[in-house]
Amino acid sequence: MAIAYSKVDQKNLNNAVAKAKQVKPLVKPLDFGKFEVTGSKGETYIVEFYKEAGEFIFSCTCPGHKRDLVCYHCVACSSIFKKQVADRAAEKAAPALEALPEGPKCLCGNEAFTYHEGKWTCGECLKKRQERWAHWDEVEAKEEAAIEAPAPVEEKFTCFKRGCTVEVDERDCFCESCALEVAAAYDDLFN
Repeated sequence: MAIAYSKVDQKNLNNAVAKAKQVKPLVKPLDFGKFEVTGSKGETYIVEFYKEAGEFIFSCTCPGHKRDLVCYHCVACSSIFKKQVADRAAEKAAPALEALPEGPKCLCGNEAFTYHEGKWTCGECLKKRQERWAHWDEVEAKEEAAIEAPAPVEEKFTCFKRGCTVEVDERDCFCESCALEVAAAYDDLFN
């Protein structure tokens, strides 16, 4: 039994929507507007949507639908059917591939797929650009490291004993010749 959408009882439709949300039947599309639905007890029914005399009609092979009731099987299929209708309409509205204009070209003459820094670029040229960028990133990193690292500074300290300014061992604060004298004095003192 087929039912026209315009003749659907709103209360009956609301009940079918509630049951569809509760049961969540499995819907398998078979063809445009034709579906196989697994019911709450595991039985399968065929649901069909079509247009007749400018009006949408739906039918189901379940017992409830035969009594002119909107069944939850039809409700479960309706969103998929709406998607099928929208896809078909978009397909008809889309221009043929031959009518599409030719795509943008890269400077090398290949078909470009990305627009970057004011230029259309193909995959090969983009890869080369990325390699150059990586190289320049490395160069910049090395330059920044050279700028940030201070040059080693030779520190000179004043010798405590003589007051001369020479390279001094930081631990002793004596020049090399004074350090030898101090070491000899310690040896004499403690030996």
